[in-house]
Amino acid sequence: MSRYITFIFSLFLGLAQGPGSSYALADDIAALMATAEGTYPAAQLTVMCVAIHPATATPTQDLVLLQKLGVHCARSDNNWDSIERVGSAGVYRWEGFDAFWSPLCKAGIRPIMIATYNNPIYAARVFAPVEGGINIAAFANFAVAMANHYISICPNMIEELFNEPNESNWTTVQWSGASYALMLAPVSAAVKAAQPRVTVYAGGLGFNPGPESTAWIRQMVGAGLKFPAVDAYAFHPYNYDQRNPAATLPPEQMLIDAKAFAQAAASSGQRKPVALTEYGFPLPALGGDLTKQGVYTVRGMLAAIIGRYPSLTYYDLIDDGTDGSLDNTFGLFRNGASNAPYEIKPAGVAFAAIMNAMARASAFTIAFDPTISAPTISFEKPEGAAIVIWTYDAKGKKSYARGIGAFKHVSCKDVFGKTYPCLYADGTLSMSLSESTGPIVVTAQK
Repeated sequence: MSRYITFIFSLFLGLAQGPGSSYALADDIAALMATAEGTYPAAQLTVMCVAIHPATATPTQDLVLLQKLGVHCARSDNNWDSIERVGSAGVYRWEGFDAFWSPLCKAGIRPIMIATYNNPIYAARVFAPVEGGINIAAFANFAVAMANHYISICPNMIEELFNEPNESNWTTVQWSGASYALMLAPVSAAVKAAQPRVTVYAGGLGFNPGPESTAWIRQMVGAGLKFPAVDAYAFHPYNYDQRNPAATLPPEQMLIDAKAFAQAAASSGQRKPVALTEYGFPLPALGGDLTKQGVYTVRGMLAAIIGRYPSLTYYDLIDDGTDGSLDNTFGLFRNGASNAPYEIKPAGVAFAAIMNAMARASAFTIAFDPTISAPTISFEKPEGAAIVIWTYDAKGKKSYARGIGAFKHVSCKDVFGKTYPCLYADGTLSMSLSESTGPIVVTAQK
């Protein structure tokens, strides 16, 4: 999982943001919003996932928390060196990982299983690139064994081949995109040959200082190899700045960053979907503001829907610790050792509100008002609609008015469950919007 310290020095791409202002490329965001307008089947909704660190809770506790959020997808590591252990080459011990995955899969949670990292049986260290014939063959055997073992327990499983291979803290020395391709091509092919039903993701690339993730994936896809067995390229579009919270970019920046990544990934003609397998905001990057963490969490979810990315994994389920540091404040729930063990945080409440809005949708419609930088996503349901409205323009209040159709009853709340003032008359919904109030969820009943 990504626990590195991330800042986005966006000078290369010109993605600068001044304190308290909208980002410089607001016109580009607006263009992407406008391009996304339309009505789509529910099957095209982004699957919302949550990253889990098994050490922070028992599997039963993890499942309870996921169900409280309404989540149907979870991502976590299957550590190679813990499964194929030194002294037992060729023997795979799944017991500890079965205890984690089995209850989740039986409850209908779709797993993203990350094949991490290297193995000292075949390499100098755990955090080393998977390189060379013997090392790659052994990693392929491990990835195939994982698919064979879990396909009956987790028939809709996703296997992600490594985590952030472009980050040196997971490989100690830099792993080049071209070298990663030498692993990805045969290993993905081996997994698909063994279990065609397994969805295969390339390892999620971290978005660290500067735009090196786009250069890295250009190397990967430009290495002269083909990846027909890879179903999606994975990307981690973090866009926070823990050194200067005022410079943390709003979540809609994801649309620009993910588009740039997708274009780079398609540069050799091997266009594929882009799965966002990690994304989140630590408290220090938001000035310690729990409410803002919740608002930014759900705006990231909504941006992923507008971008129509197949999946988004929020990082992560539970705070890793209690000291308030960067790594220990991403969670939707408080750490079990805190003064309020496993208490849901405002970010968790907001996350659940969007999951509830999406639930049972048969279709969804994206609309955009460029005059007030206000996207609207309407989730159509048998009983009516759940409509989510927000603005990403931080310059004052906006007057919102839009025809939403005929309904018997319409009510409005913010993503934390507080009643929000709105007016519904003659099929038109009106309200005052501001960036600081965050998304508003409108329940419209037939």
